Amino acid sequence: MRYAATFNPTVTVEVEHPPDVGFLVDEVVFAGDARPRGGRSRAPEAGCEAEWVQVLTQEFVERGVRVARAGAGLNADAVIAVTVTRCETEQERYETSREVVERVGDETRRLTVPEFHARTRVLFRGTFEVVDPSTDLVAASHTLAYEPEATNSSRRELPDLPSPGAVVARAYRSTIGDITPVLFRWSERRRLVFFDDERCGLNLAHRAVEAGDYERALEMSIANANSCLPGQVAEIDDRDVAAAHYNVGVVHRILGDFDSALASLERARSADPDNGVVRAAIRETRSAEEIAARLRSLR
Repeated sequence: MRYAATFNPTVTVEVEHPPDVGFLVDEVVFAGDARPRGGRSRAPEAGCEAEWVQVLTQEFVERGVRVARAGAGLNADAVIAVTVTRCETEQERYETSREVVERVGDETRRLTVPEFHARTRVLFRGTFEVVDPSTDLVAASHTLAYEPEATNSSRRELPDLPSPGAVVARAYRSTIGDITPVLFRWSERRRLVFFDDERCGLNLAHRAVEAGDYERALEMSIANANSCLPGQVAEIDDRDVAAAHYNVGVVHRILGDFDSALASLERARSADPDNGVVRAAIRETRSAEEIAARLRSLR
């Protein structure tokens, strides 16, 4: 079991993904509001929509993306259409009670005391659509829903209601996390096992990995794989050989050399075909290689 995932440390690798729309975005333009005008019932949604566009505009600008005005974005890489379909505020004041323990002299007593609350909740629904202006095709479309709330509490009297503006602002900010991977490159953190058994010096290579000295870790791991041979050292078997080659593959993977990583991982699998850690690392490396190829194609 010494070469199972639960008995070994892990290392973190970063995987940078291309935007979900499949192209790079340096300039955007917001589409005009296509909804019918004149209905008072749409006023809350229209106001929230304008505020949402403002928040998105600020986010895009901070990321270095140019935001053109409607009619002026002839060279825009994407047309952004946002629509708020619901933006309702619910507010309530209510009273609860809880039990407290008081000490009076040498005695304690339990009391039930009131608590007063004031809650504001916003029901936010909207759609976010990205159109590729070069083809007029919808590249991405998402329906977003959030129900943020805030509560003020007091033990003496009913408190003020939380500001609806502050609560709905949380909904706008929540949309950022869902929207940015659509338009921008984003990173994912993955974890890979690194074997640190004393056999074949795997633990020494792991120390170099822990220190962030990956070049040294690679050098040591290659030396370990070359010297880790069954029959030459007592008790060395095929699983040890597989672990040594596996570690070489993991360090190559950390350094972004996918071809070398897969070559070493395949040697590990040949030596220990039933090792699930090795098979998982091969799948992860192939996945990362495919993602890196897609990212390169955008440049």
